[in-house]
Amino acid sequence: MNIGYVAPDFPATRSSNGVTTYTDIMAREMVMLGHSVSVFCLSGASDSAGLDPGADGLIRVYPARQVCMRIPLLRVAYYRIGTKVLPTGIAARDLRRGLRQAIQTALRDGPIDVLECSEVRGIPSLIYSLGIPLVVRLHAPYAVTAPANGQHRGRLLHSIARAERRCLQGAQFISAPTRAVIGETEKALGLQLGDVRVIPNPVSAWDFAATVQQPANPRELLFVGRCDRIKGFDILVTAFCHLARDSAYTDVCLRIVGPLTTLHLNGRKSIAAEDFVTDVVTEPAIRSRIMMEGRLAHDQVSALRRRGSITVVPSRFENFAYTIVEAMAAGCPVVASDSGGTPEILQHGRNGLLFRSGDDRDLADRIRLLLDNPALARRLGMQAREDVQERYAPKLVARQTADFYRQVVSLSSACAKTAKHSRLRRLITLTTGQTR
Repeated sequence: MNIGYVAPDFPATRSSNGVTTYTDIMAREMVMLGHSVSVFCLSGASDSAGLDPGADGLIRVYPARQVCMRIPLLRVAYYRIGTKVLPTGIAARDLRRGLRQAIQTALRDGPIDVLECSEVRGIPSLIYSLGIPLVVRLHAPYAVTAPANGQHRGRLLHSIARAERRCLQGAQFISAPTRAVIGETEKALGLQLGDVRVIPNPVSAWDFAATVQQPANPRELLFVGRCDRIKGFDILVTAFCHLARDSAYTDVCLRIVGPLTTLHLNGRKSIAAEDFVTDVVTEPAIRSRIMMEGRLAHDQVSALRRRGSITVVPSRFENFAYTIVEAMAAGCPVVASDSGGTPEILQHGRNGLLFRSGDDRDLADRIRLLLDNPALARRLGMQAREDVQERYAPKLVARQTADFYRQVVSLSSACAKTAKHSRLRRLITLTTGQTR
């Protein structure tokens, strides 16, 4: 098959976005299975730097640059007025033209049998008219993630939600990595999605090589992700304070890896992540045990996991958190909130520990349990590694996805033939009626 993916960026070394990570792994695995792959980058990046040696030439990368108005005198007024009247309409128009041009360029190089695109911001609806069988992949609509991140409903969010609803209403084929995201999407957008194929996201084979052998620092907590509300950054810091003030845990430290963004907290003004830490952690001795690393490369994060750190994922919502499954693949013990799709990945007491979402004291108690029981932490980590290999190995997920794509292509072909026959019958009926 010739498979196309629409992604924020490519390859994954360019971005820490979960959709980009998913696309990178799937594209390479599909090539390994003998398929050809085209990737359409919404960022506009067009080079293929970082591809595996055997993949170059089999993964074609096309930039989907936004096509803006070219008349200078009208451009300023067009965008200023247009974005106020239609908060997402102008951007969608520019993106539609760029994405369609990129796909049409790819079609001149060869056919595309099936195309997959995330539902976020309703992008698939921009390319429905091309007539290519399209799979809409639920990665978590903006209408779900924005409120969880503390962003209040306004004209922009309402406009995006309307675009996402329209996109999903027009989708013939939908897949999702977890059942939870299906339910949250239906609730947020007021939809009944019907038959949705649940296929998990794959974990890179590279992550399985980063195994925890002999924990070097089991008294270190590791957080990997954006320092914002949806990722539970405020819950993390508060829980660490509860723990660090206990005399039995004066040697425990917290290492934070990820972009230092802004928190939109209910009942408070927006605040930068560093300022939040300064406000909450008043004791200098505790503050000195919080290390904020900023962004790190994937191999650097894996090295931290190999140290035996406890990975903490306090998110208020996750669809399919790569920070969880990558830690599990390395055999690193994980404590995560019971929100979203996490309970479908992490079974409490078997391959990790769950805490009540939003409850910082419950999180602190779960961390204490692992710190006080190193044998338990190691057992959970090793079981997690086995479970991830059995359920999320890239070859396994790629085969499941390829089977689904074949069904999509077959059903689309059958529907096209039926529609053609229906049009022919209507034409014959009209012609016969006119003759009579």
